[in-house]
Amino acid sequence: MDDLDRVFHRLVSNIRHRFPEYLTMPFTVQELYESLIPYRHHRRELAIETNQDYEIAVTRLLSGERDYLQADQGMRDKLQAELGVPSGDPGAFREFANAKVSLAPEALRRIRALTASPAADAALSPPPAPVSERAPGGQDTGLPLRDETAGDQPARPPVGASGSGGFSATFPVGQTPLPASTESGAPASALSATSSIMNNSMPEECRFCGGTLPEGRTVVYCPHCGNNLSVTRCPACGSELEKGWKFCATCGRGVG
Repeated sequence: MDDLDRVFHRLVSNIRHRFPEYLTMPFTVQELYESLIPYRHHRRELAIETNQDYEIAVTRLLSGERDYLQADQGMRDKLQAELGVPSGDPGAFREFANAKVSLAPEALRRIRALTASPAADAALSPPPAPVSERAPGGQDTGLPLRDETAGDQPARPPVGASGSGGFSATFPVGQTPLPASTESGAPASALSATSSIMNNSMPEECRFCGGTLPEGRTVVYCPHCGNNLSVTRCPACGSELEKGWKFCATCGRGVG
């Protein structure tokens, strides 16, 4: 996956979560680089180091490379010419700020196929009914089967829809105070950091590319697009939020 792929995947994710009408409706080039996927708000997730590299990726996107967008042919030809010369202007797409573009339906279908997983169907299926405990003689008592290895341990809620014993990306682990040290000698600070990540409830699908997340394990980075799922963003402007903030530092929106 290169810069162009990451820009398009991020664009689709932002549209799905914040501007769903643009999944089927056109939008302007200016909306694309100022509102839908501005570099200043998505630099980390795009993994693009410079604004010039970002502009080149957007120019490639609007030029029709890989047929990710449907756009005016005149704009495509102009931007392809800019990309074809060493001294081309990477920000030439701003000349077409009012031009209309839209997501290519075939490109959206390719993303869905890329991120499809059999685990998604399993997650939607209801869990099987518990096996009833049977009294001597084969009579059903109607009571759930006991776990003979549990002893006097208190009952725990299921960890995930798949029934596995690991941590689930869709089920938050209860917060339990940690001692200053453990028998293994691991510092409490390291354990606290791990517990903090596990205590964050992750979505069933990546909010950036829409890919299905694996169950039965802690998921911090999306296995499909590589984006950090633990980052919290302002619902209004998309800026990254620090832990404990009650207002967005960019737009002033209340978030806590």
